[in-house]
Amino acid sequence: MYLSIVTKHINISDHVNGFLIHKINEIEKYNNKIINCKLFINRDKHNITTEIFVHTKLHDFFCKDTSTNVEKAFISSLSKMKSQLSKFHSKRLSKRRH
Repeated sequence: MYLSIVTKHINISDHVNGFLIHKINEIEKYNNKIINCKLFINRDKHNITTEIFVHTKLHDFFCKDTSTNVEKAFISSLSKMKSQLSKFHSKRLSKRRH
């Protein structure tokens, strides 16, 4: 899986960067056909927005969340992405069985 992290108007420390990479690699449990993943972190006046784009062989996924903290926004958007991937996986399995 190719991973790119793009930040705008914010600097991320090495510790937070390592945390983001470690957590984003966990989504491969939900779908092992991920081609690339893009994480965008944008800072507005008071909020931080994280967007995750995941491109697989069959489908593209997107989730977005806003918070005052980078970790909170990222964890929330990552949980949304995990639920999307697991839902897609269960739909594919149910279609295969019928």
